[in-house]
Amino acid sequence: MSRALLALATLALAASASAQKIQLPCERITGIAGCVECKSSPKECYLCQRTLSPVWTADGKIWQCKATVVGAACTRASGDSNCVRCDGTVPQWCTECKVGTRFNANYRCIAGTCPQYSRNARCASSGCTADGTCARCAAAGEILLLANAIYSNALWSDTLCMTLAQLNNEARTLTGRNAVVPAGCVSVDTLFRCNQCRPGLSLTGGKCVTYAAGNKCLPRVAYREYCARCNATGDKCVACNGNRMSINGVCNLPCKQMFGIGCLACTPAFCTRADPAYLNGRR
Repeated sequence: MSRALLALATLALAASASAQKIQLPCERITGIAGCVECKSSPKECYLCQRTLSPVWTADGKIWQCKATVVGAACTRASGDSNCVRCDGTVPQWCTECKVGTRFNANYRCIAGTCPQYSRNARCASSGCTADGTCARCAAAGEILLLANAIYSNALWSDTLCMTLAQLNNEARTLTGRNAVVPAGCVSVDTLFRCNQCRPGLSLTGGKCVTYAAGNKCLPRVAYREYCARCNATGDKCVACNGNRMSINGVCNLPCKQMFGIGCLACTPAFCTRADPAYLNGRR
């Protein structure tokens, strides 16, 4: 076998092995399965995957990332009808509230506002979507981006609002160039490229124009604000902006790009593909 073929075979075996299980850097450093943020000296885990719950030592250090409980069992155990995820301990503590609610000081899930439950205080009061994610900043001139555009291990759909100057500063630090932000742009993707224009405008050909002159998508097309081009009948998106992809005519944000290298609830098989649990990404 030639060296080239041997190298290819070795890569194929490595790819096959990695497809079975992806070990995050912090899992290797700390020895704690599910750890996604850590330091190496001394070894210490700072954050578990969202689907796991940290178990703390007496001196306040994470020593285990424990499986959580969801569904009716969590609701019964926590006694909180608005709780959707519990930490798996006895008694159960709620770790995640359903969309539209947030934790109060006693860790009960109560009704909240969009800036509160999206965890982006600068989000527009009417800027949240059905999945509780911020889609638009409140201040004119501020641009929205996913937190994992800056923090690669951010394992949730948290967002940040920045001025163009702040955004360009972050973009230059991470990519070596300014963000791609045409006039009228209100949000960018994880590569700092515009993926949405202000309401009523379509991002087409690098500019924010009207839907009729731009993607020509009909109003009934879901998330058409992220679409670059619809089909001839205007009822399905065939090309998306930024790092989104068209899945069944809807602009999808791949799970890995939405949640960072840890992939959160994605399985290793879905880390570079569309995750059906988050089919429409950040709505």
